[in-house]
Amino acid sequence: MNLSSIFLGSIPSDQRKFLRVFLEFMRKEEGITRVIIPCVGQFGAVKCALEAGFTIDQIECSDISLFTSLLGYYYGEKDIEELNFGLVQEEHADAYAGLTNDQQRVAFLMVLMKMAQLRTEVYYEKCFFEEIRKNFDKYMEQVRVQLEEGMKTYRGLRYEVKDLRWYFLETKEAHTKTDLIIMNPPAFAKGYTKMFNFHEYIVYLSSVPEFDFSKEYMNMYHLSKNSPAPFLWHTSKPTHAFPQQDIIFAKQLSVDKYGCWLFTEPDALGKFKDIYTVVFKGMNADNVQQYRLLPQDYKLTAEAKVSINEINKETALYYRDLFAHRLGSTVAEVYFGIFLDGYLMSVCGFNTSFLRRLQETYIFENFCFSISHNNIENLNRVSMMFLCSGQFKRHLENNTLKGSAYVQLKSFKTTCLTKYRKSKLNNNLLKLTNSDRQENGTYKLTYESEFYMDRDYKRCIELFLTEDIRFKKTDSVEEAE
Repeated sequence: MNLSSIFLGSIPSDQRKFLRVFLEFMRKEEGITRVIIPCVGQFGAVKCALEAGFTIDQIECSDISLFTSLLGYYYGEKDIEELNFGLVQEEHADAYAGLTNDQQRVAFLMVLMKMAQLRTEVYYEKCFFEEIRKNFDKYMEQVRVQLEEGMKTYRGLRYEVKDLRWYFLETKEAHTKTDLIIMNPPAFAKGYTKMFNFHEYIVYLSSVPEFDFSKEYMNMYHLSKNSPAPFLWHTSKPTHAFPQQDIIFAKQLSVDKYGCWLFTEPDALGKFKDIYTVVFKGMNADNVQQYRLLPQDYKLTAEAKVSINEINKETALYYRDLFAHRLGSTVAEVYFGIFLDGYLMSVCGFNTSFLRRLQETYIFENFCFSISHNNIENLNRVSMMFLCSGQFKRHLENNTLKGSAYVQLKSFKTTCLTKYRKSKLNNNLLKLTNSDRQENGTYKLTYESEFYMDRDYKRCIELFLTEDIRFKKTDSVEEAE
């Protein structure tokens, strides 16, 4: 059991490399003598600072979660009992009382945290839960060994339980030009609450309200611009509202999403050779299979030959971006191309993990996009009809899912974002099961339907041609109207 499997979230390797180089520059060229790291998490930024030449006594860090605080107190050789937590179940309290040192105690608590994270209603997580419960000592020893190794790196670390807002309550004199403050706050609302909901095993109630990224980040960023100490901030949210010269590193995570580091004093980085670095998400062009696209003058008839074939990820995402520009992250586990008479019309992606975990009876469609056609307005409608058909279900069972353990496949499920309360695309095809209005006024709609077992691809086309097809208006039609 790895400690990183308990705290879900860490600095990616290419960003750690940037951080090491940046910290070394700040130490050597800008005279930084103290690094302050709120929201320290798994101590990844601490390790980067050490590798950049800072000593352990030049680093201060803080956080509010029990996971991080246990590690911080352990590495700082402080009494973990000061953290004011308690064990709920008597058998755990008795076992804990018999432990002889903090290394064992922290390891014990970490294993309990992992057990609390596992959802026993999910089959494979229940299996892992039972495995830990039966072999608790084995996993505790694994964690203890990691703590022992960690102590070699972090012994003497200066750690406090402190909310990141505290750093903005101090007077400006509390920080100086020789301090550097690294802020990497949680990006999701209630992230810690969801990650560390272990109240069935451990009682630890923090009086600090969790950081709300959407409401607090921008205000704190502007406050930090007025601090005598420079701040380095991380964000994976859109950065158009920030001074663009402050964005000194960006890693592309998807088509239009980046993990960015922003620095409040960019003018001080004139000699920093890696300033304004952008790492683009790579795609192996050699893996993109080229297909003939559906011609713009193609006439759809009931005699069209339909095939839905599995294609690789690179090919699917290439054509997805071709059909739908500037799309966000829509990766999936398995991808298909939908072909009419040998021409590629649509690409789609599905997740099958719900089935393979023996958790759900549906297959989840992440995306489906079709080529824009000069004549037919709603090609995506017929694609959805194909995917909900009995013929496609049989294709999944006989090919994609063949040889895998999965529960009985019963239904097709998908979500979409729209400014309307319903999606015309899915009318009389899928049932609307949930609607959530987003902060920007759009609706996140969830649709589901059992497969239409009486329909093959030919029948889908017949129904589409007689009941659903919408033709684009031409100039001649508009003039006649």
